[in-house]
Amino acid sequence: TRSAIGVKGMNAVAANGTTDAAPCPFSQQDLEKELEDSIECLRQVGIILENYSGAQNEACYFDMMNTVVAHYGRLYSMRGAVTDRVPVKVIEDYLDKGLSPELYTKHRLQFADELYQHNKGRVDSLRLLHDHVQREVERRLGPSPIVKRIHHLAPDPMHIDHTAAGGGL
Repeated sequence: TRSAIGVKGMNAVAANGTTDAAPCPFSQQDLEKELEDSIECLRQVGIILENYSGAQNEACYFDMMNTVVAHYGRLYSMRGAVTDRVPVKVIEDYLDKGLSPELYTKHRLQFADELYQHNKGRVDSLRLLHDHVQREVERRLGPSPIVKRIHHLAPDPMHIDHTAAGGGL
């Protein structure tokens, strides 16, 4: 388990994964700039690896690797600049496969719409069943007492208005 990190100006991470309220000295713009620099450095490492021709480029290669490690260290120290949480499923199913996070959002919205349509169909079916059962009960047993419905709440067909039926408590 991780214990609390007491670094001045950074959010400390407790053993349970929560952060304290200490302000982070880095802004999101600083983090974005560092990410851009890291990506550029990784691109340059890729070029060096493509053109790797042995021991004469080894020093340059190791210098670039040290620069990449330094970028990762700075990114780690800036982790408190972002308070948004990214679901692990987005990282595993989309980012690791090179897909856009917007695609995840689109798929989640489509899934939510499908669930909505499915549940709306259930509710509509239950309303039809309720109306059919109510008509059959009235047809076989006669009219029921006046049912008081409250429109701002869900209708309660079991509530009988005793004052309208002539009775009272």
